[in-house]
Amino acid sequence: MAFAVALSIVAQGCATTYLTVKKSSPREPLLLGAAKSAPVKKLIFLSPKEANCPNKCSDAMGDGNYKRLVSHVEKTLLQRGFELISGAIVSRVENRLKKNETREKWDRTEKALLLGKETGADAIFEVRSVYVDVVTRAFIKGDGDAEYVERPLAYARSQISQDSSMRMVQVPVWKASVELRIINMDGKVLWSGTKSISTTDIMPEDWHAKVAPIEGRAGAARIEKSGQNFDYFMYFHDAELQEKRVRMLIEDLIGQTPPPA
Repeated sequence: MAFAVALSIVAQGCATTYLTVKKSSPREPLLLGAAKSAPVKKLIFLSPKEANCPNKCSDAMGDGNYKRLVSHVEKTLLQRGFELISGAIVSRVENRLKKNETREKWDRTEKALLLGKETGADAIFEVRSVYVDVVTRAFIKGDGDAEYVERPLAYARSQISQDSSMRMVQVPVWKASVELRIINMDGKVLWSGTKSISTTDIMPEDWHAKVAPIEGRAGAARIEKSGQNFDYFMYFHDAELQEKRVRMLIEDLIGQTPPPA
């Protein structure tokens, strides 16, 4: 099921106007930790049970896609040359922890540290986050303004409620993000990597769209499909493209981890 796009415009008057969303460039990954320090090989694998999207998960995270992405992290680690502790062994140790009330209250990382010591692991490989999140960008324009200006959504809504000449366009954008880290058995973070990409990073150029009033609906308007220089929503709706991009982020980040011992 395609994600229901909320594209709404509040407008006054009948003049045709245009909206421009600027193309952006992908940011370089944020990497912390010396690439050659404390090499490790045998890892406890730790990941969230579900995607922890900050706002609203894209459809790319549904229907088992999240589990497939986590499995891709494991596969990429093995291809990189790391050894991963069997999930069955981890489960047996966790069951023993449940019999100890003090240890049962530990968070997942604390438990994983104990698991690592009991299973002979060198470190923990933690998937902090893997998700495709959907956010809304708001653009507003008054009668005397030459162009739409991006503003925080809450602020834009307040301006619309206070000024009848103001118009607002809400444009949905997806953002794919991956955050990984390696923690040694003393709890020290040896390496951390974060990388993200969004709809505006992969679209071919700035998006220009004609905004036209809807007859019979006061203050309402629409994006005219024929008035776009390309179909922006083709990039927004494509769940396969989003999943592919997350896989690329995973492979890029793991390729920049300290090499296994």
